[in-house]
Amino acid sequence: MKIGYKFTFTMIALSLLVLGSVGITLLAQARYYIVRFSNERAMATAREYAETFGGYFVSYWYTAQTTARLMEQYGSIDVNARRYFLNRTLESILISNPIILGIWSIWEPNALEGNDALRLGTEGTNAAGRFAPYWYRAGGEARVRALYDFDPYGHDDDYYQIALRSTPGAIRDPFHVSVDGRQILVATITATIYSGAGDDRRAVGVVGIDFDTDRLQQTALRLFPFDDGVTKVFSNDGTVVGHRLYPYRIGTSILDTERDMGGPYMYDLEAAVRYGEELYYTHFHPGFQARMNMFITPIHIGTTDTPWSLAIVIPRRSIMAPVRAMEHSALLIAIIVIALVIPVVIFLSRSLAKPILTVADTLKDISEGGGDLTRTINVNSNDEVGNLAHYFNLTLQKLRADFSLFSQNASRVSVAVYDLSSSAKEITSTANEQSASVAEIVTTMENNKNLSEQVAAKTIEVAELATQTESLSQRGADLHNANESMMADIRGQNAKVIDEIRNLTGVLSRINESVQFIDSIADRTKLIAFNAALEASSAGEAGVRFAVVASEIRRFADNVVESVAEIKGRISELQKVSGALISEADIGSNAIDSGYNRMVEQKEVFENIVDVSQNVAVRSQQISNLSKQQELAATQVFAVLKEISSGVKQFVNTTTSTSTTVDSLNAIAQELRETLARYQTSNNGSA
Repeated sequence: MKIGYKFTFTMIALSLLVLGSVGITLLAQARYYIVRFSNERAMATAREYAETFGGYFVSYWYTAQTTARLMEQYGSIDVNARRYFLNRTLESILISNPIILGIWSIWEPNALEGNDALRLGTEGTNAAGRFAPYWYRAGGEARVRALYDFDPYGHDDDYYQIALRSTPGAIRDPFHVSVDGRQILVATITATIYSGAGDDRRAVGVVGIDFDTDRLQQTALRLFPFDDGVTKVFSNDGTVVGHRLYPYRIGTSILDTERDMGGPYMYDLEAAVRYGEELYYTHFHPGFQARMNMFITPIHIGTTDTPWSLAIVIPRRSIMAPVRAMEHSALLIAIIVIALVIPVVIFLSRSLAKPILTVADTLKDISEGGGDLTRTINVNSNDEVGNLAHYFNLTLQKLRADFSLFSQNASRVSVAVYDLSSSAKEITSTANEQSASVAEIVTTMENNKNLSEQVAAKTIEVAELATQTESLSQRGADLHNANESMMADIRGQNAKVIDEIRNLTGVLSRINESVQFIDSIADRTKLIAFNAALEASSAGEAGVRFAVVASEIRRFADNVVESVAEIKGRISELQKVSGALISEADIGSNAIDSGYNRMVEQKEVFENIVDVSQNVAVRSQQISNLSKQQELAATQVFAVLKEISSGVKQFVNTTTSTSTTVDSLNAIAQELRETLARYQTSNNGSA
């Protein structure tokens, strides 16, 4: 194939490669950013929808919080009117908020008035006396009943206990209830009721609002992300609350009905819903028979730590629609550019190939013309090809001059080669004598090297022994430091034990004072019981029962006095034992202090031993290093002498072969003269 065609095809291929590389790179970058923007737009849409759904919870949340704060003022209400006031508050909230299905409140035992048993039979009070009213609608009217199904023994996961522990409120996972003969999915938002302030602040009850989740489903049916997407709402426990595509799935668990959405990412979907995290993934959805993009984002409800989640499912073709349009436009532009580039490349390649072909034809004539160096290349272009022809003509001109000079110097080379042969023979004789002298020196240095190696080995052994001595000394010092640290710890622990025993003595003294106070109370109780018995006996028949009670109180006081006396004896024994412990601990503390002082004296001795061992090790190491340096120097001298001996022998061999080489050079010079004679270096034919 001619160079013109090769050049044309190469230029076309390079142009297509460059255009393709740039186009593919730009297309890939554009595709990446468009897909990224589309996904970010979809996630932003999901967040916007989540805020819309979150708005439905705001009114319930703040209503529950406001009600809880109002109920916390129960202390300012008359004790006998508290339950009545709280019932009226719940009733008015239910009546004024038609979207609320029910509102309830549960209080801790004896938290409201101090004695629930006195309130049995009042409105909203259950059989245990707990205030637990539930206000709901029935037949268009507000009614109330007392709650019983809460706070079972041993169940900390009960909805009331969960709400009571949540600060400042919580949302209960959805559950089904029957309202007017139909099953509806209900959720509850709760707020905790507190009493007291600061460190005395404690939870005393809960207020909750039940609402129908159907409003969430109606909103999901109205939202169309990217025109053909699907909106879903999940509670924190994974219950389906809203579903635009399959409403029959409402009330089921995502683990049972949403595996077509989760696919291989089902575990990630369940975790994102449970922990309120954002999630994005893509997989083939069997319901749509297409690849779908899934976007999950949390729906925050007040300040609860159990958010719900919103999911939007969008066909990937909708996300990728801008990418497809961009790819089609890019393909059309590429076809147009290629159609314009190919003619331009063909024209340029032919323009560049023409002068190159002219140069090739001229060089062919020179090579086939018997070595005529007087020929020249005629190219009239002013580009790089014209420069090539011009400099090639200059090169031929220099070759003609050089070939004439080579012919003249060939004779001179023959004469110089003969002189070189004579000098080489003389050098060979002198080199043999020097080689024998160097061999004798090498033998002497080898004996010296062996002695140096023995000295170095012995110094290394001494250095190792010194290092071992230093290591053992350091180990002894470390063990002593460890013992000293242990003695210091024992000393500190002993001091703490003495302090605790002394604290125990103080506590026993305070207990003794309290027992004496109890003893005085018991004496007074006996006196009061005695007086009561006298009064009861004077009351006749009516005071008989009261006399029995007074007698029991007096007997109880006698028992208390006996118990107090026994406690006093025990306290006295403990005080004696604690005093003995303090004495023994002081003796042990003195012994520990003495041992610690001896350890400090031993530490100074070990430090001196370690310093001396280190100095010995350093001096031994220095001697070892000097021996090694001496051995290394001897080895280097021996190596240099061997190299000199080898070099002398090689020089002898070289000078021997020089004579042969000189003869060969003479023959080559004669052959060079004959070769130069074949080239024409002048127009008259002279060589």
